[in-house]
Amino acid sequence: MYKKFIGAVMIAAGTTVGAGMLALPILTGLAGFVPAVWVYIFSWLVMSYASLLLLEVNLWMNEGANLVSMVQETLGSAAKYLALITYLFLFYSVCVAYLAGGSSVVVDMLASLFGWQLSHGEGILLLLALVVPALYLGTHTLATVNMLLIAGLMLSYFFLLYTGKEYVHSENLIHKNWEYSLFGLPVIITSFTFQNVIPSLTAYLKGHVRQIRWVILLGGLIPLMMYILWEWLVLGVMPLDGPSGIQEALTLGVPATHALQGLLQNPRITLCSDGFSFCAILTSFLGVVLGLFDFLADGTRLQKKGFGKILLCGLIFIPPVFFSFLYPRAFFTALGYAGGIGCVILFLLLPPLMVWKGRYCQKRVGTYRVKGGKIPLVLTMIVGLFIFSVQIGISLGWISNQ
Repeated sequence: MYKKFIGAVMIAAGTTVGAGMLALPILTGLAGFVPAVWVYIFSWLVMSYASLLLLEVNLWMNEGANLVSMVQETLGSAAKYLALITYLFLFYSVCVAYLAGGSSVVVDMLASLFGWQLSHGEGILLLLALVVPALYLGTHTLATVNMLLIAGLMLSYFFLLYTGKEYVHSENLIHKNWEYSLFGLPVIITSFTFQNVIPSLTAYLKGHVRQIRWVILLGGLIPLMMYILWEWLVLGVMPLDGPSGIQEALTLGVPATHALQGLLQNPRITLCSDGFSFCAILTSFLGVVLGLFDFLADGTRLQKKGFGKILLCGLIFIPPVFFSFLYPRAFFTALGYAGGIGCVILFLLLPPLMVWKGRYCQKRVGTYRVKGGKIPLVLTMIVGLFIFSVQIGISLGWISNQ
């Protein structure tokens, strides 16, 4: 049972630590280290509470129920279709971002290691060759592959910290500009998202409430600690302005690992950055497609075996592959809209609404109830609406990094 628990924690943490981590220091760099850390902590607390609300609702349902069923049972058909559309928008957008960003990482890594010159499309096909079989073979196989990738992620991550710490300048960490602190908030929210796999993990752990609660808490706490150390390294190394600075990286839309490589010109850091980027994207990608697999199976009533399983894999991968070929530079844009719109609706607005309706209108009683009454539910919805407005402000140019 403990092996399953550790595997579940690794799936949650791996889903959380993904491509968004490569963007976070660049998007928050102009605000400074201290403001960024406070926004990280705030986002983790909010998303953890909302995750526990989602768990409460999930435990009201029959085993195998996913978000679409949960919304329909509690909020009705209209909300169900809103959830369906938003879920598909969110996770197809994230898949497009991971395929586009992951392809670039694979192409760069193979070029530096073996001198191979691959195209963007070939990089996408290599990613699919790793992800599709792991999903098709089931949650146990996916969890095993994910644990191996997590091991690679942690090794490369700590090697980057160890090697890069000598380049950190403490004066770079003093800078604070709270005016820019909201700019990265939508992507930070995305970077604390693993709620899509909670129904899958609930079934995987046979509804063991205590273990699932710890999975939720550790699945967000481990990434929080990693994000803070990563922020310390990148902002301590990179200047705000000038060549290979934060502002230039933000303007060019390049991830933190790429910016570090260009600034330090250290072959060991280059190799480790490529490995870190690869594992970060793959671990999150696996978690996303696992949640999408169960969601589509629940929504379409397709069987998770035989031809039904093949159809589900086709529904998951064909649309994002198509768009990632059309828009190879969709990385940052897709992540921003995914967090500010998709994550907010699905994981900050719908969970408290479902709990409110289930607890106080339908009088549901399950095996778990989140502490607190109506006030925390209202506050969670207010926070969700605030983040939604931040994304709209960024899209309209009202909130800028200039």
